[in-house]
Amino acid sequence: MIKGKNYIFRTVTMIYTGELVDNLDDRFVVKKAAWIADAGRWSNTLVSCDFNEVEPYPAEKEVHIYKTGMLDVVEIDKLPLEQK
Repeated sequence: MIKGKNYIFRTVTMIYTGELVDNLDDRFVVKKAAWIADAGRWSNTLVSCDFNEVEPYPAEKEVHIYKTGMLDVVEIDKLPLEQK
């Protein structure tokens, strides 16, 4: 994973997006983060980056996503930055 790239993080309970700031041993640190309440059709969303429901964190906040519940991480082209 490359710092400064955009990723979607799928955990056992939730989905997040964000720009990678740091990749620590136990967690990822991201900014411009959002919790994705509804991603829609997964394979379509990975290509289009168009999510059904988005709850962004305040832009200046760093979000820590712990790796213990991680299912997969995929690089995406653009982040959802608006609430939807």
